[in-house]
Amino acid sequence: MATSSFISYLAKDVPTTNVTLITAAAGAQTSIMGLSCTNTSTANNITANVYINRSGVDFYVIRYAPVPAGGALV
Repeated sequence: MATSSFISYLAKDVPTTNVTLITAAAGAQTSIMGLSCTNTSTANNITANVYINRSGVDFYVIRYAPVPAGGALV
């Protein structure tokens, strides 16, 4: 029987540049079970992009999603 392990990955104070949150091991399969983007700024709205990169190609899960100041995208 196959086994699964669920792991949380977090990133804090993400800059406006790309951030790698997880790199899957060669031959491994990884799934996104849930995803939240929060904006801790109380003054500025942000735009969120989340993508999976495979062999140099970006596959967007979220693209140009607005997240208001103090808000969240769940």
